[in-house]
Amino acid sequence: MKENKYDDERFFAVYSRMPRSVEGLRAAGEWHELKKLLPDFAGLRVLDLGCGFGWHCVYAAERGASAVLGLDISARMLERARAHSSGWPIEYRNIALEDYEYPPEVFDVVLSSLAFHYVEDFRDLARKAARTLRPGGAFVFSVEHPVFTAYGTQNWFYDEGGARLHWPVDRYFDEGSRRAVFLGEEVIKYHKTMTTYLNGLLEAGFEIVRVVEPEPDPALLDSMPDMRDEVRRPMMLLVSARKNNPGRAQFKGGASFGARRLWLLKNSAAPKMASRSRLCRAVKRAIFVPFRQAALRLRRRKRREAGFAIHVGRRVLRGASPEELKADMAARFNERTSSR
Repeated sequence: MKENKYDDERFFAVYSRMPRSVEGLRAAGEWHELKKLLPDFAGLRVLDLGCGFGWHCVYAAERGASAVLGLDISARMLERARAHSSGWPIEYRNIALEDYEYPPEVFDVVLSSLAFHYVEDFRDLARKAARTLRPGGAFVFSVEHPVFTAYGTQNWFYDEGGARLHWPVDRYFDEGSRRAVFLGEEVIKYHKTMTTYLNGLLEAGFEIVRVVEPEPDPALLDSMPDMRDEVRRPMMLLVSARKNNPGRAQFKGGASFGARRLWLLKNSAAPKMASRSRLCRAVKRAIFVPFRQAALRLRRRKRREAGFAIHVGRRVLRGASPEELKADMAARFNERTSSR
């Protein structure tokens, strides 16, 4: 993202007239889906990567975020952002995303809107986002879809009459820079495959929560004529991920045997155990006890539903009531006394 086209006076003037630049989030074709992925911001610390005009920063602050930091390489964009962010707990910094220090475990949410296709190395950025998030923190972003960025020119093929024929997709697996034409200007963007985005998150220690390829908001189809062609191919990719928090997840009922054992071995307390017996007891508490308790609960439920068996000597009274049990014991007593 070191290239900064947005501080070019001519380019910025054209960009500033786009509907999403003037009207904000409600004019963004993907916003109706992206907002569904965002967490409850109340009391959270938020980092916005490539914040632009600051629309998402203000949205988070309006919904109770305790602190919001927006990063962008464009001084012109941040000047506009500060103009409509006064009064909110928002700080803006003029810095490239690659150059920010990403302090460890400071933020609860990292979000980004349409910025990562300007960054060459997504895997490195995902690792940095994971580092600066607290355990369990949310990472939500939108990016231009790999189908949209693959060919490079980011334009339709037209027939002789000027009608749009199709969207070209070529060199999909050839990741790297593309010279795209955006708002009449040549802009450098970086194509990445879907595999790179999703595996980059997994390798950085994230759990993928949801992936969306949004269609345009139906409300915008009539107001923006060109928007109707956006349903012919995906333009954007939305991803919601969560930083893994093993210390909190190991006791959830859905955790597998292997997941519990892996957590125990990775937990910082395990290497400090002085003896094998203590380690065995810890393994038992972390793995076997929860499963045994679950099995007992299941057994009790089945006995309540199907009735239970009462063992009396060598005989079994299935579903016996207390009265039947007393009668059976009295009969057995009489049998024994009469035989004497």
